[in-house]
Amino acid sequence: MDKNEHEFISLVDLGMAYRKAKADLFYSPRACRKALSALELRLSKKLVALQNKLTKGEAPSVSSQKWTLVPKEIKYEEFKTEQISSDPQHLWDSICKHENVNSRKVQAEFRLMEKLSIEFHVFAALWINKIGHKFEAKLTTSARGNRLRRNKNGKINTLSLGSTVPYLYAYCKWRDDAFVAMENALEHEKSVVAITADVTSFYHKLDVRFMLNDHFIKRIGVELDNDEKKLHSLFITALYQWAKKTPLKRGLPVGLTASSVIANVALFELDGLFEREIVPLYYGRYVDDIILVMENGANFKRSVEIWDWLVARMDKALRWKDEKDKKELQYTQPYLDGSEIIFANKKNKTFLLSGASGLSVLKSIQHEVQIRTSEWRALPALPGNSTQLESMLLTAIQRDGISADSLRKADKVSVRRAGFALKLRDIEAYARALSPDKWQKQRHSFLTAFIRHVLVLPTFFDFYNYLSRILMLAVSCGDFAHLRKMLDALEKILMQLEDCDISIKAQPKSRSRIEKPISLVSEHFQKKLKTIFCKNLKTIICESIECAYPLRLTRESKTLWSTHFDENHDLYIPQPFRKIQARHQRYLKQDLAHSPLKTCLLQPAAKPHNK
Repeated sequence: MDKNEHEFISLVDLGMAYRKAKADLFYSPRACRKALSALELRLSKKLVALQNKLTKGEAPSVSSQKWTLVPKEIKYEEFKTEQISSDPQHLWDSICKHENVNSRKVQAEFRLMEKLSIEFHVFAALWINKIGHKFEAKLTTSARGNRLRRNKNGKINTLSLGSTVPYLYAYCKWRDDAFVAMENALEHEKSVVAITADVTSFYHKLDVRFMLNDHFIKRIGVELDNDEKKLHSLFITALYQWAKKTPLKRGLPVGLTASSVIANVALFELDGLFEREIVPLYYGRYVDDIILVMENGANFKRSVEIWDWLVARMDKALRWKDEKDKKELQYTQPYLDGSEIIFANKKNKTFLLSGASGLSVLKSIQHEVQIRTSEWRALPALPGNSTQLESMLLTAIQRDGISADSLRKADKVSVRRAGFALKLRDIEAYARALSPDKWQKQRHSFLTAFIRHVLVLPTFFDFYNYLSRILMLAVSCGDFAHLRKMLDALEKILMQLEDCDISIKAQPKSRSRIEKPISLVSEHFQKKLKTIFCKNLKTIICESIECAYPLRLTRESKTLWSTHFDENHDLYIPQPFRKIQARHQRYLKQDLAHSPLKTCLLQPAAKPHNK
């Protein structure tokens, strides 16, 4: 595809945008391999059609339902009990009974995510390469999260694999730099105030039209020519139209890479205010998460004193939403009129550290961080006892007795996820290094523990994002019996959700005295939400099986598949194994399979699995 110098949007531009969109989607939790594969079969024609549409000033359609739901959390009133049971089902039964006694149902909250077409993701990547990077370049170094990949000259790297820099490095740097600033101050015998805060439902409560505001564009200092203005307006308008068709009626499509760029620049003036007016020892922002470290020269004793001091210096951009109760802080700018940016006190943390005791506390937190988030460890030793893996998993997901693993003393769910992610990383390392028969007992113990202790409510909602990886692990190792048990467990979860009230995070409240979410009023709407989630779950299961299915099976493995998938399951319609293998082979050729194409090309021919 030769680039025409006179074309603002060439096929080369779209080809490079597709390459980035493919990488971004592949490494996201979203199930989209089937859609990527289908588009790639007719890639040239699809890109030509998209080029023609954009040239005419038309965006990819967002007319039909382009959103889906993923689990957020199970909400229920905590209650004390002296009963301890090894059966997770007992906990769920106790929760439901407790809530029924209080005349209410358990609340199952879901997060709204994008389900836009692959063409729209290409459109978004094109916007980043053409325009979005200009806005993102205006951010200071205080903005640490979701930064675009750039070359040594600071220009956008259109050849990079993916749009943003790796998450883990940027996150650790953001947090560790705060540790260094506090440690230096404490060693110089200074008293320190450390503040952590984040915006409530940030993505869901932004009105994207601020990106078209002339005042905002002038303040951030971006200049666009006529072609860029047209493309920019087309893209932002399309995002706004998408938001209006969702139950939230505003917000950014969570899961779209361009959304992270837009969310980042929405707070660019907040960064400037903290840097200029506060002049802290350290200030860093990871999208909507903030860490502020400053010297406690005013000898603050209470959190509200600190926040009042900050509000007085933020040029009226930061204020108490209610001056009487002082529970929520609101950030405002003229161009953010349709958005709601709230820092809720229940998420804000304040630390007062001084002297040797402060240094000891800081060292303790740093030690926990290093243990939990080190990504440089070698392949861990494979436990000789298969039950040891189950114990490790239970330790990772337990609800009590959890050490803080970050400055902000992250919520227990975050800590549990971090612990589970590290255990899963170890298991996946075994799968890459060993043939399935070499560690079958340990793997089966892990999968059994996952089914027994994670694929149950309420735990499932906390670890939903890891479901696809566990499914692919079981399928790639030929553990079809455990795969069937996973599907049965998921089916049971869907049945249990019938007894829950369903809501969407950040959904507008009703005006009634009870202030219940709108979803609780409409039974029909709740059924629709459950149907949407169930459909998304089926897609994840189907794609996980097809992209990880072994290309070669022994006679025993074929029999095992036929035995456990001889009839339709409510969540999966079985296919003949040869048909699944053919689809897997197509995924493999397109580098969309569970195993990278390069790995298969470098390895000798695979041998059939022996069961």
